Amino acid sequence: MRNLLLGLGLGILLTFVPRAFTGQEPERISVGTTALQLGMGKDAVISKLAERGYKLTKVGAENSSDGWIVSEKNEQTGEYDTLGSITFKNGRLYWALRQWADSWDAGTSKVGKNLYFLIKTFEESGNTTCSIETKFQEGPEFESKKSLIHCGRRMIAIDVSRIREQHEETQVTETVQ
Repeated sequence: MRNLLLGLGLGILLTFVPRAFTGQEPERISVGTTALQLGMGKDAVISKLAERGYKLTKVGAENSSDGWIVSEKNEQTGEYDTLGSITFKNGRLYWALRQWADSWDAGTSKVGKNLYFLIKTFEESGNTTCSIETKFQEGPEFESKKSLIHCGRRMIAIDVSRIREQHEETQVTETVQ
């Protein structure tokens, strides 16, 4: 009994002490509407996703890891839309990806490509230590969602706004001050 209690105490200590020293909680991400945490057991993750009605498709195995695509049926088209993907290593959630946007629209591609080149210029000039900020403004005839990336004296602003009943507009700008 003494060995059992000692083993249990040691197990609890080894579980919580590393977190106390690093001050970090395990990383979390939502795939679809399902909150996941790195280190979760494979059976728990698969059952949580299946409970939500998501389709899980196995995509091969490398060594001791295996990957899955998570998708959801689109009621309008009848096809499945990819929500993300997950990978397990030694029976634990090791890696997760959430798909936020997917578009074949030329305008969207232009914004994405220009954002890539803008970020590349920041990287090439050594502006890689950055902070992020978001702002939301709303009025009777106006709405704006803005993401700001501050890197030294430079800033990238991604603004999605709508005036009255018009279509949303997206602007990506760079500022130096």
